[in-house]
Amino acid sequence: MGRGLFAIVVLFLVVGACGGDDTAGGGDSSTLVVNVSDFAFESDTFDVEAGREMTVELRNRGAVEHTWTVLAAGVQVASAEDIEPSDILSNVSASAAQSDSVTVVVPAAGSYQVICTVPGHLEAGMEATLRSEPAPSARAARA
Repeated sequence: MGRGLFAIVVLFLVVGACGGDDTAGGGDSSTLVVNVSDFAFESDTFDVEAGREMTVELRNRGAVEHTWTVLAAGVQVASAEDIEPSDILSNVSASAAQSDSVTVVVPAAGSYQVICTVPGHLEAGMEATLRSEPAPSARAARA
């Protein structure tokens, strides 16, 4: 996916996650480190706080390009070919043995499908779930 389309998508409701969930920095931002190898995300579930600004750092340990792409709520695909641009909340890609990052705002509470959009990679098992939860103070207020 080109950086131009990605920049447009990021202007809308975006998020990201995949790998581990190392956090860094202070204030209202954090870093989610996503490690990938060929045809596998390091983790199959990523838990993040809804509404929070976050940097997603994709670390590609593999020999081919990979993406970490978060799809909109309710969108589930079996092939990257089934995705429409409006289905994408967040995307970051990294070439073989490289890293890249993007800063996003985590979407509303819910579960989101995360996939690698490189052709054939989802079919090979590159899929995870991003779980966005309300902030602890918001959960306490609802109780």
